[in-house]
Amino acid sequence: MQGFECQSILRDLMKYGVVMRTDVDPHLISDLAGKAETAGWDGFFIWDGFLGPNPWVLLSSVAARTERIRFGVMLTAATVRRPWQLASETATLDRLSKGRLILSLGSGWGSWFRSGGRTDGSQSSGRAAG
Repeated sequence: MQGFECQSILRDLMKYGVVMRTDVDPHLISDLAGKAETAGWDGFFIWDGFLGPNPWVLLSSVAARTERIRFGVMLTAATVRRPWQLASETATLDRLSKGRLILSLGSGWGSWFRSGGRTDGSQSSGRAAG
């Protein structure tokens, strides 16, 4: 009996999500999110297209298309985003989706991210003033 109870608890704790690239037709992203929700997936995530489509705008279509599935960006490179803008976009999206947004923040990878996205060789001392 204990093994069955443990499996039941783990099934409730484990969540599964779908990850999607952002270099595709934007309509495909919301379509696949809707299909993932219908199929019973728990989450839908996209990559941060900091040099391409704005992930928060793309996820607004996911929020409008779905009702249950949680969603977010796999990792938002906070060093290359304006903090006030990121806070505004994510707070608005979270309210629009009734609390389904998952926000993951990181510093990114490589020297481009460490410099705050600067190409002049100077190091960013923080993006709060940006």
